[in-house]
Amino acid sequence: MELLAKSIDRINYIPKEGWERWDLDKQTQSVLISRTPKTLISAFNLIMVGYYDEGLAVCRMAYENLLAICFLQKNPQNADSVLVSGFKRKVKEKLKLPSKKEFQPSNFLTQELKIADEDEMYSFLSMPLHGNKFAVWNDIMNAQKGCGFTFNLGFSYDEEDLSLAFNHLMAILYLSLCLFKCIFGKYLKDTQVLNDKSIEALKIFIGDFPDNHFFAKYPGVVDKILTAIQIKNNN
Repeated sequence: MELLAKSIDRINYIPKEGWERWDLDKQTQSVLISRTPKTLISAFNLIMVGYYDEGLAVCRMAYENLLAICFLQKNPQNADSVLVSGFKRKVKEKLKLPSKKEFQPSNFLTQELKIADEDEMYSFLSMPLHGNKFAVWNDIMNAQKGCGFTFNLGFSYDEEDLSLAFNHLMAILYLSLCLFKCIFGKYLKDTQVLNDKSIEALKIFIGDFPDNHFFAKYPGVVDKILTAIQIKNNN
């Protein structure tokens, strides 16, 4: 996260002579990627103090940002669709947006890029947002038994939950760095803004996840994404 934050900060001080004029899609991409470090740091802080579900919910916000960046790379003429993606349909219809495609993060990998049958990462990160009904039901049953509601104000640590949440965080960070490099790469050839060795080390770290973990395959998925949005060659 420190590498991404420093890279975004330092690019503001690089001479901009010779840079092409950025249209709305590139401007939107740069704003979205600049929001990612704060979001990931917030998720990290929540995860480290035991709020695993809340941390994963925040991770989904960062992941949606990255999917929006991919959408804009493939559909630059539909930048307005990303800008109003959180609006209700009636509002969108009233605005009469010119874009022909609508950005849908939940099915972007499956229907737009067509590189997966299901976006397992988005599905997993969405679970905490739909509420833990079992936990609520359990509290109600305990109250009916006459023992009242129990409020646990202490720190709770679960090694498996911590590992799972942290691995998701690392995978999103790796994708963030890859996209940042792809967006700004041609302007950074003569600078030391991005540390390639650090990015490669992070890729190896993710690849060393247990074989039965989804993110043991994740670097391959990242390569597919970058190839699909035409900012990385097939070879």
